[in-house]
Amino acid sequence: MKVYCNSVALAMLRLRRRHSYLDHMVEFAECSARCLTSSPAISCEFVIQTSLACFRRTDDQRGEPLATAVIKPYEVVYIIRPNLDEDAVDRVVLAVEEFIKGTGATIETTDKKGRRRLAYEVDKMRDGYFVLTIFHAKPETILGIKRMMTLSEDIIRSLIVIHEKESAKTL
Repeated sequence: MKVYCNSVALAMLRLRRRHSYLDHMVEFAECSARCLTSSPAISCEFVIQTSLACFRRTDDQRGEPLATAVIKPYEVVYIIRPNLDEDAVDRVVLAVEEFIKGTGATIETTDKKGRRRLAYEVDKMRDGYFVLTIFHAKPETILGIKRMMTLSEDIIRSLIVIHEKESAKTL
């Protein structure tokens, strides 16, 4: 019992000194495995699994539990190529909406702001068709939506941010 207490105390002391999260998990799991597997009833794999389960992160960077990910409101502003006609613009907007819905999100509103002049040239284009979409989604789906918009040839720029009530009025 004394060996177990000293090993755990040493592991906890190392946990406080080091900054790498992965090192903490592996070190504590190995220490627990060495100390507790002296009993034939407990397997080494079981001890490592339970030790890692105790040290798994349950919070994301904002401190919210990952298991109960909250659906948050987001807004995306994207610019469609200016050389498309109205029907093609509608098809692009519909494709974006369908993709967002396909990720499990719900769309609140889509506002077509129209054709506007860009502040600087983007891919040799001076104008663009601006679209604002407000939707509710889980945070883990945002990366897929960003990727789709980056890979789309019809969308020249996009930006996704967390929706605030006042921000939609300024565009």
